[in-house]
Amino acid sequence: MRHPKLTPILLPFLAAAFQAPAQAGEAPAAPAAEVKEEALVAERGELQVLIETEGTLDVVRRKRLKVVPEEFPGPYGVLEILPSGQLVESGAVLVRLETVTLDRLIRGAAEALEAAKIKAQATREDLETLKTANRLKLERSTQELKQAERDLKSFDKFGEEQMLQGKELALKQQEAWQSNREEELAQLEKMYKEAQLASETKEIVLQRARRDVALGREGLGLNRKSEKQLKEFDHPNQKEKLNRTVEQKREDLELFKAAVKSGELQKSEELKAADRAVRDASERLTRLENDLGQMAVRAPFAGVFRHGGIEVGDKIAPHAPFADFLDLNRFEVKFLLTLRDLQAVRAGDKLQVRLPELPEVELEGKVEEIALTASPEGQDKGPPRYPVRAKVDDNKLLRQGARVRIEIRGEKLKKVLAIPRTAVSYEDGRAYCKVRTDKGVAKREIGLGLGDRERVHVVRGLADGETVIIKEGKK
Repeated sequence: MRHPKLTPILLPFLAAAFQAPAQAGEAPAAPAAEVKEEALVAERGELQVLIETEGTLDVVRRKRLKVVPEEFPGPYGVLEILPSGQLVESGAVLVRLETVTLDRLIRGAAEALEAAKIKAQATREDLETLKTANRLKLERSTQELKQAERDLKSFDKFGEEQMLQGKELALKQQEAWQSNREEELAQLEKMYKEAQLASETKEIVLQRARRDVALGREGLGLNRKSEKQLKEFDHPNQKEKLNRTVEQKREDLELFKAAVKSGELQKSEELKAADRAVRDASERLTRLENDLGQMAVRAPFAGVFRHGGIEVGDKIAPHAPFADFLDLNRFEVKFLLTLRDLQAVRAGDKLQVRLPELPEVELEGKVEEIALTASPEGQDKGPPRYPVRAKVDDNKLLRQGARVRIEIRGEKLKKVLAIPRTAVSYEDGRAYCKVRTDKGVAKREIGLGLGDRERVHVVRGLADGETVIIKEGKK
């Protein structure tokens, strides 16, 4: 790798020629030591970026323990609890909570569920019975309508023939019969007028014949009136009656269908409400049973149980974390980087982790996550810094909360101007370096980018070939 040339500019400055007068018996004073100026001619070259910072070890897996009730709001009295800091196996009971009230609620919920099931079953049976009865009534009403329609159709087809023509035929027969009787009476009168029969016999025969004729005339008159009534009143009334019967049966059927639909819909809604009551009661019982399961808080995995001194008899609030459970087998490191440093860091980059207290321990790591928002920590002391999280190799010596040193090697920059960090000074948050010009040494503000331990990239304020003063010479 080619580095910018470090060209010492040898401008020796001789020691001062002034010496104090020698005293009697004194040795001559030694000349002052010469300090040579060191400078750097800025040239472009390669620079391997190195990010160094401090961070903190933390466990990868941490469980905040809390009671998250689904139904039972508490209170949650502590019956048993393990000491804080104890190492336990997965599934071990950490805390037992009081369950007397919850047990009573569960019994009540179970009874309510059973009652809701009974009511739902009864409603379901009522609905089936109603549907069966309605189906039979509907079939009967439909048949009655069809019969009325058949009666009307039969009347339209055969009623006139059976009623009017039949009556007319009967009347004609009666008229013929009456005509015959009158003819017979006339013959009898003629015959008895000429015959020499006893008067008693004659009178009997003629009276009987005259009476039959008179009765026949009256009956014929009545039948003629009856025929007229049949044609003008009875036949139209019968047809109108049959039409009204059909319409009435049709209306009755439609009304019954509407009543069936409304009644079954109402009963179906009652069944839905009963089923919802069963579902709600079942869900409430499930939630209470789930809450009962939380009354024995168990270790989610093997690790360390840590709380703030909770004792038997204390109360635990719902939804509020009351303890932590830590997995000490896997660790990660958390640290903060400025926006400038983040230009060289990506998720997946490798890094080196060292523990200052254990110099012999060196771990490999990999960047897992880079936050998009700045941390509030230390914003009043410098530029915003962004949290970064990286996984590290397993090691039994690691402890949660330990301070570590982190090194991340970024990309290799090419054809950049870089100067030693010792040549940079800072004032009011700005970076400066000293540059030799034709008029002497000038202090110049520069913009810095990334770098390594010794050198830093100058992004502005310095040009190729300029001489940067690293150490000023003295005489």
